[in-house]
Amino acid sequence: MSVVIIQTTVPEAATGQKLADQLLDQKLVACVWILPAMHSHYNWKGKRECDREHLMIIKTLTEKSDAVFQWLSAEHPYECPEIISLAAEKVSAGYLGFMQRELDLP
Repeated sequence: MSVVIIQTTVPEAATGQKLADQLLDQKLVACVWILPAMHSHYNWKGKRECDREHLMIIKTLTEKSDAVFQWLSAEHPYECPEIISLAAEKVSAGYLGFMQRELDLP
């Protein structure tokens, strides 16, 4: 059992809060950070874009990560959302235990 950190961006903090609440209610994640607004610069459909976005840092366990990816892909408001997964190399025993309890895993 290991920790997976998934990140995505959303257009408003309220959107992030809604997604976070639903993920937590479904016990797919143990914790979600929604960071303050930032500027995202990228090319989209042949045009340079610069938008204000909020970064969501979503913490879950490997056993739930595929379900989080599928859920975010279906519920995210963007046409092509950035959903990136990062494996945590080391996690404190206490935090891992917290995550297992929150996600109803042994």
